Amino acid sequence: MKRKSLSASKTLVLVVILGAHLITYGQMSGSGSSADNWHIKAHIDEACSCPLFCPCYFNTEPANDYCNFNNVYTIEKGHVGNVRLDGMKVWLSGNLGDNFGDGTADKVVAAFEPSARQEQIDAFMQIATRIYPVKWGEIVTADRTEITITHAADRHVVTRADGKGKVELVAASRSANNPSKPPLIQNLRYFGAKKNNGFGLFYGTHSFKGHGLDYDYKDRNGFTIDIESGSDMP
Repeated sequence: MKRKSLSASKTLVLVVILGAHLITYGQMSGSGSSADNWHIKAHIDEACSCPLFCPCYFNTEPANDYCNFNNVYTIEKGHVGNVRLDGMKVWLSGNLGDNFGDGTADKVVAAFEPSARQEQIDAFMQIATRIYPVKWGEIVTADRTEITITHAADRHVVTRADGKGKVELVAASRSANNPSKPPLIQNLRYFGAKKNNGFGLFYGTHSFKGHGLDYDYKDRNGFTIDIESGSDMP
């Protein structure tokens, strides 16, 4: 039987339906209380096991009885208190579950580049519990690996130096208004993030293996999105 999973594409419905069911990283890991002063602007390359486009944004159940995901953050600007996150890359993998309507999720594995300091890791995880406000059964932050990202208008590729995962996003089709870009979904909230520029639709071929997770998908749900959120935003 497949383990229950949590995808980043899933907590939006939790935010809308359940409200802020928030378990902070400090509570989960013993890393201390989270700062009240925080802000993030980031690009996300995301893929999960659902078909395109992920139904979890409109329901509390994934397409199957599980949802496996890879979400790769490139942080333009960010901070928690005095800890700066500018330029960091973070890889989130995990498993959502057959029904996240109860505000719980199975596991998330966060990989950071070797240059990340422990205070930056703790700060990002505090932000992550605000973007994805669910109670995680397990949070793993042990992985350290270089993350390589290449972007073109119709293809994004993200790889890990440790070989544990890969994400390839290929534009689902050409936009009628702009043939050089993929279709765009707007006016849809990304989980707990306060602002986004829309979901650029891609077919996601992606994989991850490690920490009890093992999955490999071809031509499933994928998208790119720029988000912004923070304690100073309404």
